Amino acid sequence: YDPFRLTNCSLKSLETDSKLFKVGILGRVTQSKGLDHFFNLVESLSLPQLKKYCFLFFGSADSNDDWVINFKNRLSNYNDLNYHFMGFVFDQSKLYSSIDMLLHLNENEPLGRIIFETINANLPFLCSCKGGTGELARNLRLGHFTFENVSEIGSKIGKIHQQNELLITARKVIEQEYTSEQYAKRIEKLF
Repeated sequence: YDPFRLTNCSLKSLETDSKLFKVGILGRVTQSKGLDHFFNLVESLSLPQLKKYCFLFFGSADSNDDWVINFKNRLSNYNDLNYHFMGFVFDQSKLYSSIDMLLHLNENEPLGRIIFETINANLPFLCSCKGGTGELARNLRLGHFTFENVSEIGSKIGKIHQQNELLITARKVIEQEYTSEQYAKRIEKLF
C-alpha cells in the first residue's frame, strides 16, 4: 500500500441513496482520538440538522474501558442521534465507499495519512487545522476542510460537501508534490 499513490476514480457524488448524510469517524474509539469533541458537534446542531446525519464509528472499542462505556452512555442520551459502531474494517475501499465524508476530531494527529486516504477515495473531510492533518490540509490548499475551534464543526460539516472542486485541485497537488518519487528525491537532498 502506497499512501502517496492515488487511484484513478471519479469524484464521488454526494447525492446519497438514503436521506442521511453518512459521516465516518475513523480510528479506535478512545479519548485520545478527540472523540469528546463529538458532543460539541451534536450540541451545535439543531434537531432538524441532526436528523440529516448518520455518524459511523470505524475502529475497535474496548468494551471494558471506563471511558468507552461513558462515551457510549452519553451517545445513548441523544434520542434523535443516528450513529453506529462499525468496528474495525479491514477493507479500506468498503469503509470509504460507505461514507459521504470523513470527520477527524483528533487535534494532535502527528502524521495525517488519513487525509491522503480520504482524498484518494474522492471524499471530503473535516479535520483540525492542528497537527499533521491540518498541515497536510494547508499544504494541499484545503483550509476550508479544517476547523480551528471545535465550535466550528457544526457549521462547517453542512457546507463541506460543496467543496468538490477543491478536492480536484488537492489531487493534482498530491500527484505533483507527494509522490513516492518526490519523497525519495527530497530525502536524497538531505544527504
